[in-house]
Amino acid sequence: MRHLLPAAALWRGSDVDGVGHFAVDLDLDECTTLEAAAVELAAKGVDPTDAEHRDLPLGPLAATVGRVRQELLRGTGLVLLRGFPVDRMSSEEIALFFWGVGLHLGTAVSQSVMGERLGRVVDVTD
Repeated sequence: MRHLLPAAALWRGSDVDGVGHFAVDLDLDECTTLEAAAVELAAKGVDPTDAEHRDLPLGPLAATVGRVRQELLRGTGLVLLRGFPVDRMSSEEIALFFWGVGLHLGTAVSQSVMGERLGRVVDVTD
């Protein structure tokens, strides 16, 4: 079955003015519901990939994530989310927060040959 891309997704890097074209800045006040859920689950030792939609409600962030989902599916196909409240969360809480956003954007699939659905980027250089 063929799926045609929306016209907005037919762009080249030279057509846009940097990443600002794709950027969505999160409102920290909108993040509080998801952040609180992530903090609570992290305190219980829940692995992010075991969490489900109901475990990580978006609250006021739902409207922004809904717009992001539509842009990914029916718009340019690319969004850069900025402004995650990482300065006030532990790495476990951040992982749960990211996972929560992802759960509301689509279905998690393996991101590596090791089968990981949530990867961590680590600088291993000297």
